Amino acid sequence: MFNLLLRCFRVFSNPRTDQPPSIPDDYLTHWEYSFGLHTCNLGDTVREGVNPFTGERVGFPIDNGLTEVEMDTVQEVFERYSIIGPEPDGEGYAVYGKAGESIRFRGGELHGKYPLVGLSVEITTVLEVTEEVAGIVLEVAGW
Repeated sequence: MFNLLLRCFRVFSNPRTDQPPSIPDDYLTHWEYSFGLHTCNLGDTVREGVNPFTGERVGFPIDNGLTEVEMDTVQEVFERYSIIGPEPDGEGYAVYGKAGESIRFRGGELHGKYPLVGLSVEITTVLEVTEEVAGIVLEVAGW
């Protein structure tokens, strides 16, 4: 259903200080993980463009986004884990845990006006990503 990309960030207790990048781990308050989930439902329609390296005209397939069945499946996972949303102002869908932990899915509305072609997944955790949190993300991804 989705492809997965990964980035990881460390969040410090006081991000406004001019501390050197080698701050000891005991100053860390949270870890943030950012995943990009992208659909692969390429349609027959293409967007034409120019290859910037060769100058040749090429066609890029347009992603049709999640199917209705896939959106229903994601909605079922959200309901099972009490993931609420869509939240106002594009904040997406989220579930909040203890000590400031959270999982947030951004990228559009399920069954919304526009195709849902990807989700940004943001995990904030105190120590590490638990098996439960990783399982939720992988379940949404359809793995």
